[in-house]
Amino acid sequence: MTDLSPIQPAGGPGGADPAQEARKGAKSPQGPSFAHILEEAQGAERAAPPGGGPAAGGVQPPGLGPAGAPSPARQAVHALSERFFALVESLRTQLGNPKASLKDIAPLIRDLELHRDRVLEELPRLPHGDPGRSLLEEMATLATAESARFRRGDYI
Repeated sequence: MTDLSPIQPAGGPGGADPAQEARKGAKSPQGPSFAHILEEAQGAERAAPPGGGPAAGGVQPPGLGPAGAPSPARQAVHALSERFFALVESLRTQLGNPKASLKDIAPLIRDLELHRDRVLEELPRLPHGDPGRSLLEEMATLATAESARFRRGDYI
């Protein structure tokens, strides 16, 4: 029989040492860590000119209208995203609730499908290179997948 080593606390043999992980830095085999990317984004945000005006060279960042205000398309993406994430969170909560029946979950799936239809209506209004477009496409795909899983009976 194989001798299994006992479970060690963090930092022991075979365990991850949080201090050592932090010293590794932002580089990992999978690419930069989330913390590293967040630090870069915050650094770029701090380096932006005050007042939300155009960036260096007078070029307006994509998705911003006059005077740095979000464009209507960007506002629509934001509103659709907020609603989508609220629906997905409600669905996740209900799926994790052992007392919730499929009858309790079905209205959430219907709401998610209706929201997917609104997302698909908004897609043609966004240019192909817009990051909001790819976000809406991902939301529509996720909503379609969750609906298919529910209808197929994966959650029984």
